This record gives sequence, structure tokens and C-alpha cells, in this order.
Amino acid sequence: MNHSDQQELMTENERSSLIPGTSKPSYIALRVIPLLSAFFLSYFHAPISISIIFVFIICFIDIYITKEHFGIGLVGLRWYRNKSESPKFPNIVYYSKPLPFVASTIDSNIFWLGLLLSPVGWIISAVFYCYFYGSRWLLICCGAAAINLMNFSAFMRCHNAGKEQADSIARTLLLDKNVSFQVAKEENELSSTSEEETEDEDEEDKTTVLKA
Repeated sequence: MNHSDQQELMTENERSSLIPGTSKPSYIALRVIPLLSAFFLSYFHAPISISIIFVFIICFIDIYITKEHFGIGLVGLRWYRNKSESPKFPNIVYYSKPLPFVASTIDSNIFWLGLLLSPVGWIISAVFYCYFYGSRWLLICCGAAAINLMNFSAFMRCHNAGKEQADSIARTLLLDKNVSFQVAKEENELSSTSEEETEDEDEEDKTTVLKA
């Protein structure tokens, strides 16, 4: 990782100072809070303009904390904007923690399940709210589902980038091993050839001595 990556990516201690530790209950609560907020706003018949603003603010806070804290803490993934590293618009960098980091099975399952169930929950909510509260809540839920799908897609790209990085390292190691093996094989062949030549020379010397 170069110096700019180290500056861009916060250390674990800095991240943990932003919000409580990357515990799985905290992550699950973060996934549920936006859905519960929408339910209470609709239940108490809050003005639609306030509901729109509040729901979208909660969704963007959810995405920000997920990508800046839980993504890197639970599964070693993070996406962010950086023009110097990704000059092409929209300047998004998809980062994956390099080996030897490997996310635990429990952390990985909870993270991806929560990330996938969020847009599904918003789609189900859209049908429910549309039936009971009208089409305006349908638009709110569809917008929130789109935001969560964007987040899911970005993390999938991070995951794919990590797989490509791991495959590249594996290929490099394999090539290095093959080269080392080939060099060792050639050295063994050369040494065996030189030994055979030495033996032949010794035999010729012995024959010459006997003839003399």
C-alpha cells in the first residue's frame, strides 16, 4: 500500500473512535434503524416533506457508517472517492484489505446478509406503505431501496477487486515457484554433467597411465 492509501484509509483506532466498536449487534441495529424510522413516521402521519428528508438523511448516514466503519472492520472492504487514485468519473476507488487478512465466516455472513436484506426490506415496505398510506410513501421506499442497492453494488465491486488481487498474488507466487524450480533443475543438470565430465577425464587419465 502506498503513502496516499495510508493517508486515505484511517487506522483501526481512528475508526473505532468515531462510533462504538465494530460489533455485529451494532451493525444489525444500523440496518434496522432506517426501516423503523420510516414505520414510525408513517404511523404517526408525519408531513411527507419531513418524512422524505428524514428517511433520506438516515439512509445516507447508514451508508456512510457502513462503508467507513463496518465494511472495513467486518470484511475488510471499503469504497471511497479519490480523484488522484481514480481519475475517471465518478472517481470511486474499491478497496480490499490485502492478505493475510481474511474475514471470519460469521462476520462475512452477517455483513452480506444485512447488506442484501436492506433493499429487500425497503421493497417489501414499499408495497405495504403504498397500500396503507398512498403512492408518496412508495416513492420514498423505492428511493431508499435504490440507495441501498447502490451501496450493495459498490461493496460487491470491492469484493471482486479483492478476489482479483488474491488471484494475482497466487499467480505471482506460483510463477516464482516455477522459476525457482526450473533454476534448481538446471543447476542440478549442470552439476551432474560436470561430475560426469570429471569422471570421464579421470578414466582417460587412468588409461593413459596404464598405457605408459
